[in-house]
Amino acid sequence: MATARQMAVEALLRVEKDGAYSNLALDRRLEEYEKKAEKEKDAPSHAERRKSEAAFASTLFYGVLERRLTLDCCIEKYAAKGLKGMPPEVLQILRVAFYQLLFLPNIPESAVVNEAVKITKQMRRSSAAGFVNGLLRSFLRDDRALPHFDNPLKELSILYSIPEWVLLEWQKAYGSENTEQMASAFNRPSPLFIRVNSLKGSIDELRMELEKEQVSVFPDPDIPGCIRIAEQGNLRKLSVFQNGRFHVQDKSSQLCALALGAKPGERILDICAAPGGKTFTIAQQMQDKGVIDACDLYEKRVGLIREGAERLGITSVCCKTRDALQFVPDLPLYDRVLCDAPCSGLGVLGRKPEIRYKQRTEFSDLPFIQYKILENAARYLKEGGILVYSTCTLRPVENSGVVRLFLKKHPSFMITSFPEGCGAYTGKHGELTLMPHVDGTDGFYICRMVKQPSAKL
Repeated sequence: MATARQMAVEALLRVEKDGAYSNLALDRRLEEYEKKAEKEKDAPSHAERRKSEAAFASTLFYGVLERRLTLDCCIEKYAAKGLKGMPPEVLQILRVAFYQLLFLPNIPESAVVNEAVKITKQMRRSSAAGFVNGLLRSFLRDDRALPHFDNPLKELSILYSIPEWVLLEWQKAYGSENTEQMASAFNRPSPLFIRVNSLKGSIDELRMELEKEQVSVFPDPDIPGCIRIAEQGNLRKLSVFQNGRFHVQDKSSQLCALALGAKPGERILDICAAPGGKTFTIAQQMQDKGVIDACDLYEKRVGLIREGAERLGITSVCCKTRDALQFVPDLPLYDRVLCDAPCSGLGVLGRKPEIRYKQRTEFSDLPFIQYKILENAARYLKEGGILVYSTCTLRPVENSGVVRLFLKKHPSFMITSFPEGCGAYTGKHGELTLMPHVDGTDGFYICRMVKQPSAKL
């Protein structure tokens, strides 16, 4: 049976070699682990051991993804030929080992080194076993010291494993103090929030049912219907999840949906809806009375919305495969439109750590695409209707930059305050940037606009 360390290494290889999504790569490897245990008829009494191994593999896997810049900087200091020519298996083994030595101090040094050498041999890289052993022992002789740099931005980048260009953008927009606090927050476990399905019961009823299943819950003081979960286990196995009593959704995303202010009987367009969390919250806000056209470019992702609505017992949602950039003149006008635009995702680094290593050039076309989607979304709105633009990034060029251009070219739209039903945010200015270290949420941008009567696009 593979050990937790080996499973983490193999999952990391899939992410790097095949470009697999982190959660899918790890889930697939853990499923293989369980299937092999069943095939080999591993004793039921070993279930707790397997659970512990899976949890440790997850800690190592996500830890390495989060701290890759830090780890690689340390490895490169001791690798005479650098990282480029290093076999990928060896590099991942070293990353997993360095992560333990740097961030899991309770694990014995000998166990880290010996297991790294053992896995190197098991993965048919025996010729590199001495190299792995020597490199790790050199790091230990130097008391596990991180490299230091005269450049403060480089120092911050290595300390928190976030690229310099991202930190520089944040510093310009939010200042040095906010930038360091955000960077630190993204390297801590992200809080897990769920939203009660008000169509099937109250928040108090759900709370009691969750506690019966030994899940610790904390109703959020800021947003009605929002609950923080202490445990981060597999919520999908809970009977209350399977019965559609809640859906998983970050606090920031819940606020975004509530900002629309949807009312029963209205017609709503969610133009970039998948996987459907905001759609579901809007439907519940409308008491499932009215119509929500939930659209996405890919049929597979539209299927996720459909499945979620069925589980929650929502009937007002119409799922449609549609390109958000293309205007469909046959559609009726809507009372409210949500435009949660595709973005760089640099507000969810705590949940999707691999995003931080994308090149800046990969995001260069996004502001133009976001503007075009927002402009197209606005064409579907009635006079007096509400348009909400949102992203899960902290890059101003994708947020306020897009909105400012839109408002300049469409003066009939204006920002309007958050409506009733938004809890602590009710009545606040309708443009808001949420930050993990301030709001305890993902990094998120929301702008609520109204289309004034007699507007011409």
